[in-house]
Amino acid sequence: MSEERRVYDNGHIEGFVAKKPELRYTPGGMAVTRFSIPINGRWNPQTQTRNEGTVWVNCVAFGRMAEMIAEEVDKGDLVIATGKFQANQWTTQEGEVRTDLEIIISNIAKKLIPPKEASAPSSAPAPDDDLPF
Repeated sequence: MSEERRVYDNGHIEGFVAKKPELRYTPGGMAVTRFSIPINGRWNPQTQTRNEGTVWVNCVAFGRMAEMIAEEVDKGDLVIATGKFQANQWTTQEGEVRTDLEIIISNIAKKLIPPKEASAPSSAPAPDDDLPF
């Protein structure tokens, strides 16, 4: 089984975390957290159309960033992850060439989504007009 890794420029990905990030430690004590974000469809610039299917982006973080993600990020959270993208390509024992996309996270933020009830107009009374400003 052969393996090839291509590293690309920094970028970001936004999406919902598919399952609780998994924290592990290397034999040397380095924290490593992994989780995935699904991206629906792929844009084809030649045909100007979106292809059906789901692309899974594997997200990896190391050190203190890995520990913070494991503590703060949960399944279903909407996140924006920034880092270096890389494509890992390998050949299975059956001779099939496979590729996966991975981002090595350097920064991550959770996006807040207001609850559906909060998006309805408020029935609170209007503020008084006699405010000094």
